[in-house]
Amino acid sequence: MAQASQNMDSIANGEGYVTTDASTASENLAVIDAFEASGREYSKMFNAVQTYCNGGKVDSVLTDSPAS
Repeated sequence: MAQASQNMDSIANGEGYVTTDASTASENLAVIDAFEASGREYSKMFNAVQTYCNGGKVDSVLTDSPAS
């Protein structure tokens, strides 16, 4: 998520808005898509931790892999 945030920062203007034109549209869309995907992944992991901490069962896809 940190890398995706840095990439978003690199395409945003000083006010935090992303503007695009024909020459940068596909590159900017790829950065935006990666940022949104990292946000969804972060939310999934955060929710899994909260579920676990509250005594719930966490999906094995989130717990079978070692931390990186």
